[in-house]
Amino acid sequence: MKDDIVADTIEARCIRLVDGSGKPRVSMTASESTDAVPALTVIAILGERGEPRLELQVCGDETGIRISDDTGKIALSVASRRDGCGMAFYDADDQAAILMGVSSEAGQDPDGNVPPPRLEITDRSTGKTWYAQDLLR
Repeated sequence: MKDDIVADTIEARCIRLVDGSGKPRVSMTASESTDAVPALTVIAILGERGEPRLELQVCGDETGIRISDDTGKIALSVASRRDGCGMAFYDADDQAAILMGVSSEAGQDPDGNVPPPRLEITDRSTGKTWYAQDLLR
């Protein structure tokens, strides 16, 4: 097409892709780090109303993925850091109903022990939580 713009590199702090109606559908942002806060880079795929539905985030030593429903409530999050990784499934009240994670050698306690894998399932209607760690004892 004669109106195409061709470039080897695009540099910007924020890039938004919009649909035919002009609604933002993809957002890519990058912030600068400060003494108190590391730089944050986010790629987000947005829903019909502009709510984030899928996000990929990188901040400091952490990389995360968040999946949200069509109201913007987080349904699933996955995170990885130098000291371990984890996953959480959220209920309708934005509370983590299932948590799981593992630590790496970087997550050792002062005695050099790596914590065991973690799995917790919470039933919000009863307030009871089941801990898989209890089965390891």
